[in-house]
Amino acid sequence: MVKYIYKLNFPDIKEMLLPHKYEEIFEAITENSKFLYYNPNSYLKKEYLTFKHYQWNSSFLFYKSKGATGDLHSDLPKAAWAINYINLGHGVVKYYDTNVIGPGSMIPDKLGNYRLAWPTPTAAPMEIYTMTSGMHLMRVDVPHIVTGYDSRYALSIRSLDHQQESWDTVVSNFREYFI
Repeated sequence: MVKYIYKLNFPDIKEMLLPHKYEEIFEAITENSKFLYYNPNSYLKKEYLTFKHYQWNSSFLFYKSKGATGDLHSDLPKAAWAINYINLGHGVVKYYDTNVIGPGSMIPDKLGNYRLAWPTPTAAPMEIYTMTSGMHLMRVDVPHIVTGYDSRYALSIRSLDHQQESWDTVVSNFREYFI
C-alpha cells in the first residue's frame, strides 16, 4: 500500500529557526483559515536551508482552526511533496482517487499560483491521515483536503528544484528519518 504521509524524526522547529522567528511565524495568523508565503532564507538557520541535496526555497504557513476545512486540491503543477511542520493543533488529511473524482481544473490561489482543484467531494476518500505536532513528509500532488483542529499551524517547506523526483525516490531519501 502506498503511504502519502510519513512522520519524521527531525529536530524541533525551534532549533531550526532564527532567533525570534518562532513567535513571528506562529502568531502571524489569527483568522479561522488562512495562508501566507515565507522565504525560508528569512526564518531558517543557515545549516537547515539545505538537507541532503534539497535546498529549501519556498514555504507556506497554513492556519486552520475549529474544524475549518480547505478545498479539495493538488499542489500540481508546482509541487509534488513537502515537509510540513504541524504546530499547536492537529489536522486530518483526506486523499482522493482521480479515477473516482474525475479531472480537476486549474485555478489560482490567493497568491496567484495555479493549482488543480475539484468541487467538494461526494465520494469516500481513499486514505485518511491524522497529522499531529511535528514534522511530516507529505505527498501533495494527489488530490487532498485538510481540516484543522485546535489552532493548527502547518509550516510547509519545499524544495522546488526537486519536485520532479518520483515519490518513491523522495520516500527513499527520507526513510532513515521515519518514526
